[in-house]
Amino acid sequence: MIQCPLCNAGGGICFDRRDRTPILLNRTYKTAADARAAATGALAITGCTNCGFVWNAAFDENAIVYDGDYENDQAHSGVFRDHMNDMAARVMKAVPPGEPLHVVEVGAGQGVFLKTLADAAGPKLGSATGFDPAWRGKPGAGPAPAHLYADLFDANTAARLPHTPNVIVSRHTIEHVQEPLKFLNAIRDAMPLNATVRIAVETPCVQWIFDNWAIQDFFYEHCSLFTADTLALALKHAGFEPLSVAHVFGGQYLWAEARTTPARSNTDWNTSRKADFVAWSKRKDEMLARWRAFLDKSAGAGPTYVWGAGAKGITFACIFDPDAKRLAGLVDINPNKQRTYAAMTGCAIVGPGAIPAESATIIVMNPNYEAEVRALCTARGINANIVGFA
Repeated sequence: MIQCPLCNAGGGICFDRRDRTPILLNRTYKTAADARAAATGALAITGCTNCGFVWNAAFDENAIVYDGDYENDQAHSGVFRDHMNDMAARVMKAVPPGEPLHVVEVGAGQGVFLKTLADAAGPKLGSATGFDPAWRGKPGAGPAPAHLYADLFDANTAARLPHTPNVIVSRHTIEHVQEPLKFLNAIRDAMPLNATVRIAVETPCVQWIFDNWAIQDFFYEHCSLFTADTLALALKHAGFEPLSVAHVFGGQYLWAEARTTPARSNTDWNTSRKADFVAWSKRKDEMLARWRAFLDKSAGAGPTYVWGAGAKGITFACIFDPDAKRLAGLVDINPNKQRTYAAMTGCAIVGPGAIPAESATIIVMNPNYEAEVRALCTARGINANIVGFA
């Protein structure tokens, strides 16, 4: 019996396994040798037949260290900047009328979204504070007017806040946490018991992964994945009243909004997605065979690149080209990733300028970026065969 780390029920189904996968996909490596020596772990993607929560049963939180070498800035893409602006607008709507915005971001990275929020708030901004172990700056520094700390957020670090927040935001952090209910409880416990605080949580939607057969979206860092129902229930059990759970970014992400309540809920967890687990197990080999055949065929026509050297792209390379023989490189528009190498495979990460003008094949990992990639290639005179992952 495999026990669920969210609802504690037994009977989890392991439906996808990989014996060796990079532990950190967004860590940068200066040489191919360093990249090939990157720390690896196992993947045992498991679904709970009681609540529908999905997790990596082989995950070891002690192996994960988020620090200044972790590079996950997606804001170089106009598509992603538009998404952040849309989410900032949602946060502003949550601010009580007549009140300034006092916001905390849990998992703030290098403060990019906090800066987006500050710009959206303008004179309505009261304070903006972020917490993230990967913060590279000095304690309390940050993109003005935000202040960031390289720490986890809990009742102890909350003492640094200049003001009790009226909004807490956590974007793309809970999926990295082995015990997500403990994570949400820590946020709730950091707030005064009777204070009314809004929380917004953004995280990948595992149902979208199932519906789109996105095999590259299961990877080590994302050890906790939710459906809309399971995320709402987790918030209830942590002392928040869910107000809405929306699908955003083309359905790939969940955006949950809730507010604090004095007591935790004991609502039943029964929201199983067992049929999805079974279907994935049956179809996985077919997906693998189809993409291996495609890469073999495209190799005869010219160099093949994967667009996106984030978690999706590097996972794709690890699955389908572990020896870095099929792919000419991973393309990324983030200059901090260019001229580095991908974890485990040692595949080169290059900028768009490395793609030849003719005969290349480009596989776009994320369908949300396909139009942007096509426009960029046209502007640069790159006449490539652009293929979406589907």
